[in-house]
Amino acid sequence: MHYLKIYLSLWILGYCTSSWAQGGLTNNGASIQVVSNTNIQITAGGVENLSDGNIANAGNLYLDKDWTQTGTTTDYTGNGSVHFKGNTNQFVASSTPLTIANLKVNNGLRLILGNPITVSTNLDLMSNGSMELGSNDLTLSTGCTISNYDVNHFIITNGNGSLIQEVGTIDITYPIGNSIYNPAILNNSGTLDNFSVRVEDQVRTAYPSGSLVTTGMVDKTWFIDETIQGGSDMSVTLQWETSDELSSFDRTKCGVIHWSNSAWDYPATGSTASNIGGNSWSQTRTGITSFSPFAIDDIILTSTPLLVDSEKENTLLIYPNPTKEYLNIKFSSVESSSAIVQIFSADGRLVFNEQRVVDANQSIQLLDLTDLAAGTYLLQTILKNGQSNTQRFIKR
Repeated sequence: MHYLKIYLSLWILGYCTSSWAQGGLTNNGASIQVVSNTNIQITAGGVENLSDGNIANAGNLYLDKDWTQTGTTTDYTGNGSVHFKGNTNQFVASSTPLTIANLKVNNGLRLILGNPITVSTNLDLMSNGSMELGSNDLTLSTGCTISNYDVNHFIITNGNGSLIQEVGTIDITYPIGNSIYNPAILNNSGTLDNFSVRVEDQVRTAYPSGSLVTTGMVDKTWFIDETIQGGSDMSVTLQWETSDELSSFDRTKCGVIHWSNSAWDYPATGSTASNIGGNSWSQTRTGITSFSPFAIDDIILTSTPLLVDSEKENTLLIYPNPTKEYLNIKFSSVESSSAIVQIFSADGRLVFNEQRVVDANQSIQLLDLTDLAAGTYLLQTILKNGQSNTQRFIKR
């Protein structure tokens, strides 16, 4: 037997402009329609939509507590608004796919996702609320907007859940952060696609399981992925605060770096970060066509080999030498989190030039040299403090 537990009559939903439900609304399998211009205030309670029930909302539902939806075909539809306005953290969870046309968070705290949800028209943080994703994705439909976010009210990506939006040739802001606000701005001149973005309050020497970086970088990692692989041509802008910068990070020559299979991929040059007000900074990189973790590091590049004598404090070991395929680099003592690795041919041509992470064992692992012709080469490493070391090796 289906029943509706609600502290008002069904006719009120259709004919009154403003009504109140005290203690919560439980729909146990019925169909409820909230017509346009109707406001339902659910004071000291929330909504339970159960047992294959349906709520069709063209008006406004105001909740002091949580939204829970269970049942095989339980559904919520309509172009109305759901307002979370309690005075504690509130939760929204649904065992079936849940799409809310207009979602408003106005509780001064957080709306916490218990399952993935979709917002189809507008997500409004009202300059008074944040959304916490945890392990759940928040998807915005094509054309959906986000409004009234700021440095204190944003999408909190404190787990594997991401904010997903469609990105084309206009700038799309992802107002995300974890402990603080660290948004990303994407612009895609390639094939229109949906992109997921989240940010993590740490950065590693390698992904997914490298050691944590402790110096010389911004202590954030932005995870960016595309739904359909290929066809993208992306501009990526990342934002951070001065407090996010690890020791020895140089903001005057930094850039966006990108984890690519087995190493960080660096831009050709670094530049001064853009100050966007107060202690907030941003850096942009264009021409991105593949996606994985992104971070901010300072960039030290040179194309002229600097020979050093063997008395330098930080000596270098490279092995195996001679080599056919791979080369390992081992420092005797190093405090730098990364180094420029350059290889010059016997006639002085620069044939390899990348910035690589120095791992916890003071090593740079497995440079792939399979594309180099046989011969004698000069390998040079340049640390962030400018110290360089040079060794010869033979490629067979």
